[in-house]
Amino acid sequence: MHGRLAPRSRALCRQASGINCPPASTRLPTRRRQPHHGKLVDNQEIAAMSLPPLPKVHHPLLPLELVDKCVGSQIWIIMNNHKEFVGKLIGFDDYVNMVLEDVREIDPQEGETRMSKILLNGNNICMMVPGGDGKWVDG
Repeated sequence: MHGRLAPRSRALCRQASGINCPPASTRLPTRRRQPHHGKLVDNQEIAAMSLPPLPKVHHPLLPLELVDKCVGSQIWIIMNNHKEFVGKLIGFDDYVNMVLEDVREIDPQEGETRMSKILLNGNNICMMVPGGDGKWVDG
């Protein structure tokens, strides 16, 4: 018996759950014909047609996701010892050790040094500014 519960099964259902099972005549059919389209449509499709679209949920951007989005672009890195590095981010690992190329090292005591490629230890990074150029803005 497809789609119907036998009278004995309905009685067992009521007895076990304390809830009345709906009679077979009140259940929605699994498929029905749409009069204006002339095709069979599932109940889920009908429900989806009548619901408004779900709003887009914005998930917070996690720190490593932000760093990942910066790969291939310029980044300004400020270290714990107040040295700064500006360069193109080539790659990084889970410890935020970074490979930079076309790098400017800015040291408050020694001035500016240029390097073609460096590996920067992630333990000493204080702050990263995606797209930054190493120039402080007075505000």
